[in-house]
Amino acid sequence: MEIRKERRKSRRYHVRKGVYAVLTPFYEVMGPIINISRTGLAFCYHPLEDYQGQDLLNNKELIELSIISDIGDFFCDGIRIKIISDDESDHYSKKHQLRIKRCGLMFEHADNGMRLKLENLIKQLAK
Repeated sequence: MEIRKERRKSRRYHVRKGVYAVLTPFYEVMGPIINISRTGLAFCYHPLEDYQGQDLLNNKELIELSIISDIGDFFCDGIRIKIISDDESDHYSKKHQLRIKRCGLMFEHADNGMRLKLENLIKQLAK
């Protein structure tokens, strides 16, 4: 198994269960958030057959992130992002017998208002 090189300069926080990342316009790319930092987050997802072959890393469309909670206590959308990695995940694939990918992304163009929103997001979602 390949060891990931650490790219984030900010501390990562584990996120409580039931919090999901959704990429727009790719609504089929959705899954639980693994961890979050002030500069980005990582989540895993099961690529649907319709999605197979799409390249998130080289996509030129504007991609935004929405973060939702399964109990309805949190929703945040319109977060501009840049996809940093989109790799097969051996750990999740073996555990669930599914093809699972792990997506790492970086928050982009965060003005002071968005930075404050992200700080509050981490406080609400971190374990």
